[in-house]
This record gives sequence, C-alpha cells and structure tokens, in this order.
Amino acid sequence: MTGAALRARRYSRRGISTATLNWITRSGSSLWDGADRFRFFGANAYWLALNDNARDGSGNPTYPSTSVVDATFDALVSMGAKVARVHTLGISVGKPKTMMPTLGSWDSAAVAKADYVIASAKARGIRLMVPLCDRWDFYHGGGITFAGFRGGSTMSFFYSDSTVRTDFKAYISTLLNHVNPYTGLAWKADPTIFCWETGNEIYDAPTAWTADIAAHIKSLTSNQLVADGTAASGMHVSNSAISDSNIDVMGGHFYGTDHSMDRQWLRTDAAAAVSAGKAYIVGEYDWTDGSNNGSTTPTSDTNRAGWLAEIEGNGNVAGDIMWTIVHTSAGVHRDSYELYVPTTENAEQAAGLAAFTAHGPVMASSTTAPVDYTGTLTDSFAGSNGDPIDVGKWVFLESPTNGAGIADIQSNRGRMLTASTGGYGDKIALISQAAARASTTMSVTVYPQDLSKESYFSVPIRAQTSDLSVGDTTCYKLEIGAGSGSASISVSKKVSGSQTVLKTGSTISGAANGAPIYLEFSAVGTALTLRAWTGDKVTDRPGTATWTGTDSSITAAGKTALVLNGGNAATTVDWRVDDFSVA
Repeated sequence: MTGAALRARRYSRRGISTATLNWITRSGSSLWDGADRFRFFGANAYWLALNDNARDGSGNPTYPSTSVVDATFDALVSMGAKVARVHTLGISVGKPKTMMPTLGSWDSAAVAKADYVIASAKARGIRLMVPLCDRWDFYHGGGITFAGFRGGSTMSFFYSDSTVRTDFKAYISTLLNHVNPYTGLAWKADPTIFCWETGNEIYDAPTAWTADIAAHIKSLTSNQLVADGTAASGMHVSNSAISDSNIDVMGGHFYGTDHSMDRQWLRTDAAAAVSAGKAYIVGEYDWTDGSNNGSTTPTSDTNRAGWLAEIEGNGNVAGDIMWTIVHTSAGVHRDSYELYVPTTENAEQAAGLAAFTAHGPVMASSTTAPVDYTGTLTDSFAGSNGDPIDVGKWVFLESPTNGAGIADIQSNRGRMLTASTGGYGDKIALISQAAARASTTMSVTVYPQDLSKESYFSVPIRAQTSDLSVGDTTCYKLEIGAGSGSASISVSKKVSGSQTVLKTGSTISGAANGAPIYLEFSAVGTALTLRAWTGDKVTDRPGTATWTGTDSSITAAGKTALVLNGGNAATTVDWRVDDFSVA
C-alpha cells in the first residue's frame, strides 16, 4: 500500500470519509454528475481556509477550527446546497498566514488547513468551486500581490508581465499537484473540486490571458472544469473568453439595485453562454431585502422570490451561489450580505435561510427532468406566409401557405408545433444563425409528444439556402419519421432537390411519447457520422456510431436547421427540443 493510501486509511478511521465521487462533467451547456443532470444551489464561504472575521492578537486572520468547517458544510447540506465557492482554497498568497506568504515559499500549516476543508466537503458530498486569483487586494492576496513580487503594483502588470505570468502558473501547478493527506489524492485528482476559476471578478483580464491560464489548468487536469473568472457585477459574458475551448463555465455576479433588471441581464447572458456551448453559473448575488445590517439595496422579499424563481425556471442556468454564508462561531462579518448559520441573527436572515432551504431542493430536483412546455407558450414566434422572423440565435420560418405554425424558443431549447391543416407543406423551420461551417457537428435532444401521429423531424446540415425549403434543397439531412406509435431514423442527401438515401430508415429502439431521443450528426470533410439513442444521455450513449458514411457531393459550408413537418394528417404535431448545439 502506498504512503498516500495508508494516510487516507488512517484519516478514514478518524471519521473523515474518503468516499469516491463522480467527476462533474460538461456536455454542451449542461453539467452532469454521472448519469444525472447536475443543477445546484450553493453558497460562497470565502473564509473557510483562512478567516478574516476572527483575528488574533496581532490583527492577523485565523484558521477556522475543524469543528467550524464541519458545521458549516453540515449547514449547507441542511439547506440542500451542493456547492461551496471558497476563495481561500485558491487565493492564499503574500499575506500573513496564507499558503504562499512569500514567492515560492509555502506554509505547511496553512496548506494543511486547506486540505482539511477539501476533505470535510468531500465527506459530505459538497463540491467546491475555487478561484485562483483576485481582482481585489484583500487579506488573502491576489493578482496585485503577484505583481508586487516582481516590483509591480497593478492588475495590468499582473496580466502583462511574462515573469509574473510564469510565477502565477507555477503557483497553480503547486496547488493542483499537491497531495492531500486526508484523501490521498492530489487536488487535481479529487472530484470534490469540480471547477477552478481563473480568478475572482477579474473583469479586466485580457481574453488572451484567460485563454493561456485556462490552457495551463487543463494541461494539469483534464477532469476538472475551468470557469472564466471575469464574472462580475456589470460584466457581460460577451466580453469574456466565451469562445475559448478550454473554458467550460461562464457566469455573472449580481449586486444591482433591482433584481427585476438583473433578471433580464441573467436571461441575456445565460442564453449567450449556452449558445456558445458553455455552462452558466450565477457565482454571487445579493439575497437581502435591504434590511440586513444596513444594506441599502432594495431587493424586497418579493423581488428575492422572483429572483430565485427566475433561476429555478431558467434551464440555461446550471447553478447559483449566494453571497455569503458565515458560521455563527466564525466571528463578525459585515458587508450587508452575510447569512449566519446555523443560528441566524435577525428576521431577515431567518427569511433568507427559509427561502434557500426551499430553493436548494428545487434546483437539485431538476437533475433529469426534460424541458416542460405544457403550459401557455411564452416568447413565441409565428410568421405570416413564410416571412422570416429574426429571433436571436434563430430565424423562424413556417409554410408559405400556412400561418398557424408556432415555436417557443429560449436559446437552445423550446417547442415546435405545426398547424393542423395537413399536407406536407404544413411545416416550420428554425434555422441556426451560427456561422456557416464546412465541418459541422450538431447535437440535439428531441421529445416527440405523440408517436401515433405522422410527423417528420429533420436536421439538415451544409444547407445551401436560408429559406423554408432549407430541408428540401442541397444539404445532408437526418430525419426521424414518426407514426403508428414508433419512430425510425434515416440519412439522405439532396442536391438541387434530388434526394438520395444514404441510410435507410431503421427503428429507434426505446422511442416513446415524451421520452428523449438523443441525436448527434456531423459532416467533417467527406465523413458523415450519426449517433441516435434513447435511455440515459451519458451512460447509454453508444460507443460505436449508429451509422457512418462517406460522400463528397456537398462540400461547401452551409446552415444547420431544425425542421418539423406535420405529414399528411390534418392535426397539430408537437415536438420539444433541448440542448441544441452546433460546433
């Protein structure tokens, strides 16, 4: 048995669990815990590895006791939280009692305290999100501290100086490679830490800097996620490294004077992140109603309820992390956003605790539920005689002779309904406005609502036109045909309207009303690849493609679309779509 394994067994005997956790993975814009969707509520507990709320006789911060660390995570579990965001696990440099008080010199006592925080979270199934530097020069250090090691004093120097960049990367490497004696795992090999954040509120970080740091983290660990640390109040994700392949998570911080305005900002940014194939996390927000220890932010309880309901109902939001939770025995914290646990200080905190205790399970219960559009359609679009409507990510079109089709689309998910007139011209299309690509990989989850009705759901790629006939002209096209209670899938090519079947229709095993069918379809060079499956999105995904083929008839870049045809029956056809992405 290795030394690390012996230490892990010894600490396990002391009551610290070393249970195995799944890696949190990202598929498109969704996070997954094994076979379950990972959607969560969490809390910021920045102080857990080094506490500024309780100072020693010299005025320096102190290390929270193991009992306070354990009790804080126990409180999070009671609230239904799954995640803690802990700054002092990753930002601990250049100040008294930090992990690296001077450049290249590490304090073993401080590192040991951080190790215990990770082990305590692991024992309770709490996942950790860890920023690695800070825009602000707080008691635990940050970017300006690194700049100071080399004679600088600004964040600009931190971003631009090559020696400082090397120092910061070395610091990251030391943290991630460190082996935790409580768990026997290097930090980079512990699924408890599900996400490293390039920084806290480093809203002025150049995208090239973010890309470089993200690539460095990914070179050390391929299993942990990386978040763009430019999230800050007033910062749009469009100004960040949203297109970088090493970034998994985007986010926002919300401290506006009115959460009704924040809700619209949230919708816009979450949709932008999802459109780019990134998960979106609300990393911080003001939860108060304005009466907590003098806060002047007028976010009334009604607004708080609306804010939490917005997060719960917006499937583009993978999780939210309130600011901030403090243990009753951890000292005095006053920034107007503190929530003391397990004993609250006032009626406002008690109301907040009750709201979060209800909110946590709602977020957690969203792990596997498909998109539900059973109610009245909102944000819906209906054309007239085939006129195109620009709806952000999409152009919505319907039959030139039928004005009754409708779609409800919110970013990468929604509902498509044909009219009820019958005839094969009874169809609608949603055409992606993503840049045309010669090499295209598409994925989408679809939910047919009534397989007894004749209907055809198709996905053309490399389509050479942008009108409703996008599925009928030059393109490659996969198509699900439904009727008589079953569904089959085929692949064809169309060149100037002339169709050639490349893959004959075959039954999709497990297709059922309201159940998901997962599709992946790509054209890369002359190679065509299709995967189609049911059951669980992750564990049932076939290792071998459902079908592969080679064809060189259509090589030009083109559009990708979702097209629903109502078939010849005079009845409305209803399909749901989710997790649509094009790369």
